[in-house]
Amino acid sequence: MPVRVAFRRDEQGHSPQAEPWRGWYNLKRWKDLRLRVFERDLFTCQCGCARIECDTSDLVCDHIEPHRGDPALFWSEANLQTLTKACHDGWKQRLERQRRLAP
Repeated sequence: MPVRVAFRRDEQGHSPQAEPWRGWYNLKRWKDLRLRVFERDLFTCQCGCARIECDTSDLVCDHIEPHRGDPALFWSEANLQTLTKACHDGWKQRLERQRRLAP
């Protein structure tokens, strides 16, 4: 009988073994960069709604161009923007899904 190995998965069901870059979000380097971006953007959503959010748990440090595991894009401060969680989980995710489905 074959042996099954259980892998831990994150909240979205992704395996860190399959996509090692997901672990980058847990690094101190990422947390520091995320806070720098929030400060640079004055804790203000950059989508156009201009909502100011002091509670950083309601903000997302969003990659403007999806990095898809590319370290240069992942760590580039110029490729990051502050979005509210509502904007990120709404219009931004729809836009990225449309891009993935486009021929």
